Amino acid sequence: MWRAFVHRHGWRAYALPLLVVLTVFEVLRLGQGARATPPVKVAAAAPTATARPSPCAGNTAAQLVVVSIGKQHAWMCAASAQVYTTAVTTGASALGLATPVGTWQVQDKQTNRYLVGPGYRDFVSYWVPFDGDFGFHDARWQTMAYGSPDYRTQGSHGCVHLAAPAMAWLFAWARVGATVTVQA
Repeated sequence: MWRAFVHRHGWRAYALPLLVVLTVFEVLRLGQGARATPPVKVAAAAPTATARPSPCAGNTAAQLVVVSIGKQHAWMCAASAQVYTTAVTTGASALGLATPVGTWQVQDKQTNRYLVGPGYRDFVSYWVPFDGDFGFHDARWQTMAYGSPDYRTQGSHGCVHLAAPAMAWLFAWARVGATVTVQA
């Protein structure tokens, strides 16, 4: 009889009666002295004086990348929504190799190429220039942590280095013409 019922109605025929039985069992168990786990109280974070709105707030550009040299950080914005954020390494300012400050647009996107300049020839997987020879790229040779204040003496030749996963994300997301703002 049950086989014919299940064959005709499928496994779902068991679901509702089983759910009812389990619910009744749990109600009876709790009623006999078993205690439910009390809810965990989570305290709301107190507002801090250092909390600042995202650099994306108020942005009207379709795509904007904001780089802060002082914070060694970048924010990617789709209009006023922050869609990605990452630590970066900028130019070695103490050596005269500072990253330029200003606003530009992404000029191009290239993969698997060499960047060549005075005293270096480095292979990068991703290259996204925004001001002639200045741009975003991965830097496999970088040994200090991204976001480190040591950028002043150990930073780039003026480009903005991103960790490989962050650079891959930026390369896929940013379109030629996206706005790039580099702030002190």
